[in-house]
Amino acid sequence: MFLNFSRQTLNKCAKKTNLILINSKYFSTKFNIDKESKKHGGELVASVLKIYDTRHEVNAVFAADAVARLRQHIGVAAVTSGPGVTNTITSLKNAQLAESPVILLAGAAPSLMKGKGALQDIDQIPIIQSMCKFTARIINVDDIVPTLREAISISQSGTPGPVFIEFPLDVLQSYQEVLRDASFIKTPDTPEKQNFNESVYQHIYRQFHNAWSHKEFGPLPVTIPKPNIEDITKIADILGNAKRPLLLMG
Repeated sequence: MFLNFSRQTLNKCAKKTNLILINSKYFSTKFNIDKESKKHGGELVASVLKIYDTRHEVNAVFAADAVARLRQHIGVAAVTSGPGVTNTITSLKNAQLAESPVILLAGAAPSLMKGKGALQDIDQIPIIQSMCKFTARIINVDDIVPTLREAISISQSGTPGPVFIEFPLDVLQSYQEVLRDASFIKTPDTPEKQNFNESVYQHIYRQFHNAWSHKEFGPLPVTIPKPNIEDITKIADILGNAKRPLLLMG
C-alpha cells in the first residue's frame, strides 16, 4: 500500500529501516507493462461477438435468459453501470428462478474514482448478490480472463444460475488512455503532491501488470451432479412394487 507521507518523513525512516522511496519511473520497472501497446481490456472480454441491442437493460437480461434456455448454454448481457444494473433486477431474478446460466456484465466507475461521486457510481454487487451464484469486481486487466472463465463454469455447474461481473471503466481502456485520463496534479510542487502523483502511477502500473501475457482461454470444466445409482435402484423398486404409482415431476 502506498504510504502517504512526505519524502522527508520517508527518508528519515529509510535511515533506520532501509526503506527507500522509489520514484514512479523506477517503480514501473518492477511491473511487466507494454507501454506502447494500444490493446485494451475490452478485447479480453469480447473480441468477436455479435451484438444485439435492446431498448432497456431488463430486456437485455430477458433475452440472455431466453438464449440460455433455448440453447441449453450460457446467455450473456452487458449493461451500463448504476441504473443500468438496477434495471436488470426483475429479469435477473427471473433467470435465477428459472435456473438459467446468465452472465451479466456491467460497467462501473473508474477504479480510482470508486466511492468519490463519479457518474452512476453505486455499490452494485450488494444489490444483486442474493440473485447470483457468483459476483466479482475486476481490479486488474490480468484478472479479466480467469474471472470470466470461473464465472462461466460456475453459472453452468450444479444448479445453473446467473453470475455477475463488474468492470470499472479503466480496466476496459488502453494503458495510454488510462494514463491520459488519470487525475494527476499538474504542478506537483510539494512532496505531498509528488507522492499523490506517484500513488496514481503505482495504481496504474499494478492495473496493467502482465495485462497481455499468455492466458488460457479454454473453458473450465462444468460440474454436473449425477444421480446416485443406489438411489435410482431404490426408486425403481418402489415404483415396481407400487399398485397405483403417482409421479410428480418438475
